[in-house]
Amino acid sequence: MSPSFKDVVPLVEHYHALSKQRVLAISEVQELSSKLEHIFSSIPPPARRSVPWGYTPDSSDSKENTLGNSGINPFPPDALHKPTSEQEIIDIVKKAYEARSQVRVIGAAHSSPSNIILDAPQGVFPKNVVLISLTKYRGVSIDKDKKLAIVKAGTNLDKDPEESDSTTENGLAFQLQQAGFALPELGGITHQTIGGFLSTGSAGGSLLYSFHDAVYGFTIIDGTGTKHVFSRDDPDPTLFYATGVSVGLCGIITEVTLSLTPTFNVAGTQQTSPVQPLNANWKVGCPVNLYGPAADGVPGIVDYFKDPANEYMRMLYWPQPDLPPRVQIWTGKRVPPGGPIKKYDELTLLQQIGAKTGLWLLWQLNYFRDKPVIGAIEKEIAAKILNIFLPLGESVTFSDIWSAIIPMDNAIKDTLLPSCFAEFWIDVDKAADATKTLRALNQSDSGTIGNFFTEFYSAKKSPFWLSPSYTGDKFRLDVNFFQYDTELGSVTKRSDPAKFFRPYFEYFDKHGPKYRCHLGKYVAPNFGNLERLRSSYPKYDEWMQIRATLDPRQVFVTPYWREHFLIPPAF
Repeated sequence: MSPSFKDVVPLVEHYHALSKQRVLAISEVQELSSKLEHIFSSIPPPARRSVPWGYTPDSSDSKENTLGNSGINPFPPDALHKPTSEQEIIDIVKKAYEARSQVRVIGAAHSSPSNIILDAPQGVFPKNVVLISLTKYRGVSIDKDKKLAIVKAGTNLDKDPEESDSTTENGLAFQLQQAGFALPELGGITHQTIGGFLSTGSAGGSLLYSFHDAVYGFTIIDGTGTKHVFSRDDPDPTLFYATGVSVGLCGIITEVTLSLTPTFNVAGTQQTSPVQPLNANWKVGCPVNLYGPAADGVPGIVDYFKDPANEYMRMLYWPQPDLPPRVQIWTGKRVPPGGPIKKYDELTLLQQIGAKTGLWLLWQLNYFRDKPVIGAIEKEIAAKILNIFLPLGESVTFSDIWSAIIPMDNAIKDTLLPSCFAEFWIDVDKAADATKTLRALNQSDSGTIGNFFTEFYSAKKSPFWLSPSYTGDKFRLDVNFFQYDTELGSVTKRSDPAKFFRPYFEYFDKHGPKYRCHLGKYVAPNFGNLERLRSSYPKYDEWMQIRATLDPRQVFVTPYWREHFLIPPAF
């Protein structure tokens, strides 16, 4: 007899009972994970896919196949180019300029590729488009005396497990560490390419340090195929600040020059607490007032994020009432290199197991959502399984080299489960207003709670014009959406994340503090509004003029960005 959800119930009940008595050993959690995965992987269609999404002709290329996970239709093999030199990139752009065709670049596919790479909303591959994958264009050159690194744009920050050309050894972080250097900050995950990380305005979680502070210069190929080298030390650095974060609309970044920091370690803790009550003892209550100023002996969320002792920080906020609501607080600080190492491996493994099984369970529930099987017992089991992976009162300490610690979410891979994101970047002094707005939205519309967490991050002020933190230090709400099929047994249709995010954008527009969007994630439906653009980007009009000069025939303009940045047709 085939396994079914009924087989999950006694299994979870047993492990949940143990977890109430003591913290489970990692071997026990692994054992539970293995058993659950066996059950879920054995569930027959229509509860399980028979073929992967978005099959592409080049099935040996894992990264290109990853694009299919975002609903992209197959593209013809001759549309994809993998240059190995800068001159090849220049030649491709020049040819496109002369033919009045378009060029689009594939990085690590961590952004929203179906919106940015292909024509939204239909996702049909256009005939006049050339795709460039920079997976073969990677390399790092380090000048130890000048403390500079020149990095080719296709170089991953660290290993991309979904890309066959990417290894730990050819990643940027490894090579910097081997030379005794570091970057001041990294994102929560590090499989992105250096070019994509810069051009989308991505950031990690710190108000003291910023990746953008390390960007000394870069090389860009504009829409005519002309090469430019911009630097923050240029007599007039206008073009440096205008084009560094521009989602490829001003040209293709081919190299990035980074100012390096001597290597360091990071030590810190991760604690899981209930959201209520407030209590300085994190095992009893929340050590931070997430919704206001200091109270009951704990700091307010604004002061907590601005506290210089919290050099690196993020929170995972789980609003699901059946858990009950809890927050996982991760903080780290720099310590001298060469000290004791307490690896983050156990913690990241638990995160990965939690994502792969706890959320997999919720995935299965969604498959059966229009059948009467979903009831109190399923919701109870879902809550219990998440309680196993997110036990209250759990604390983990860690200390390791910078690149092993700062990317605290590296365990959760893009292809582990289909998910997407929308980020709200808000002035850090308005953090409590943002979290109160989020709570009010969840209370007024339970459909906005979803199956995932919301991340609370920070970002230091950036000098790049289109960065969402250009106007100052920011508090970030990173809303995660866990996708599933729109029809039982479907292998091509998926739930529409835009529908899930729309209530967030609409509610924050009406009731919340002013926000800016992360350009690599889902953006507000009314993003392409002139008043909003000028308010979000004070240099918008000047940037539009520069963009038109660098790309006169709109080689890099997609329908998606034309709509969102109000780019008029080229003459």
